[in-house]
Amino acid sequence: MTKLPYAFILFIIISFSTLATHNKGGYIYYSAISSSTYEITVVTYTTIQSYSADRCELLVHFGDGTSRMVERINGSACSSSNPICDHCGEVEGDVKINMYRTQHTYTQNGNFKISMTDPNRNQGIINVPNSVNVEMFLETNIAIDLSNTNLNNSVQLMDVPTKIVRYGEASLINISAYDPDEDIVSYSLIAPRGNNGIPISGYTVPAGVTINEVTGEMTLPGDLLFGEYSFAVKVEECNGGAFVASSIIDFNIEVIPSIYEGTFSVDPVWVKDYFGRYSLTISDSDTLDFEFTLNNNFNSSSDYEIEVKSEIVGKGGSFAVQKNTPIATGTVNWKPTSADVRCAPYILTINQTGSFNNSLTLMLFVRNSTTTNCEVGCGVILANENMDIYSELKVFPNPVNQSERLILKGENLNDCLLYTSDA
Repeated sequence: MTKLPYAFILFIIISFSTLATHNKGGYIYYSAISSSTYEITVVTYTTIQSYSADRCELLVHFGDGTSRMVERINGSACSSSNPICDHCGEVEGDVKINMYRTQHTYTQNGNFKISMTDPNRNQGIINVPNSVNVEMFLETNIAIDLSNTNLNNSVQLMDVPTKIVRYGEASLINISAYDPDEDIVSYSLIAPRGNNGIPISGYTVPAGVTINEVTGEMTLPGDLLFGEYSFAVKVEECNGGAFVASSIIDFNIEVIPSIYEGTFSVDPVWVKDYFGRYSLTISDSDTLDFEFTLNNNFNSSSDYEIEVKSEIVGKGGSFAVQKNTPIATGTVNWKPTSADVRCAPYILTINQTGSFNNSLTLMLFVRNSTTTNCEVGCGVILANENMDIYSELKVFPNPVNQSERLILKGENLNDCLLYTSDA
């Protein structure tokens, strides 16, 4: 038997380890076809350099004891890379978007976890120990009731969640999630999942990183180190105060040095509430029409782009941008109809892209006399000190579903009495 030199064996192992690392994030979503059959899509975000670790297909588990290899369905053929696939994904910036789609039929009622595991994550992720050997695990939950005609569709993203932010300056970003059923959604930071869906051991959320539970806006402090960080956001859906489903969005954020700056400002009609969220309430008889600006020091307008991500764009809303240096301006216009009235807010995310990312998140409510009991979200009730004109805070529904978190914020909060009443 021919013996391979030790150095050559070591080279093979190191090369395989390096080439097998490629995942920058992903998530799973589903769309209802019937009460039993769903179209399921796995989306992964990978580095564009790792062709040898590219996946023509992935193994998806449906949570009912069955699984299936699912082929990638987006992009042209990978005729010049290894492996050769019918579809090679689509490149956006330095990220490749891969979509794997199939249909699955459930034969019994129950709550099921749709999941996918893929090795491995990028090397050198700052807040994931030994990330080069840590798998990426994606999951979403689905509730099956074969007699139910009120079918659920899971949360989807309007934008690629992987971002690049500027070192030395606090940044705001948003993963731009929305619910096709217009359910109310809430957000929380959790540990990304590894092998068997277990939270990654030793994972930490960097100090100062927060997420707004209602809008999904993430705040990143300016003192993050150069390099790449991993994050996971749990997005929960609820309807009428009742929990419906949840999904985990997994993504990386890279911190880089940059000589450029960009800062958004918005029309004064948008007012920050006590929780730091820009919000506005209109009725279906109003017209949304406002201006925003981006103060910047880019060399030219070709160095950056501005885009608006929101459901209102698909409902007749429009935006226009004039890119200039040092001030770029934009306008957003939308005339809602009675069909657009709902409890859930419309989230508008205005993104600046280019050498780095920054965003402005706005929360729009379209309400009229038909919208009632809208103040409770998915497992969170938000109350501020301005509510002291009331003698009590009523929780809807009562009793609450699963659990609720009552968050009280304000300088004048002294005594709080929490009780239940049979009345």
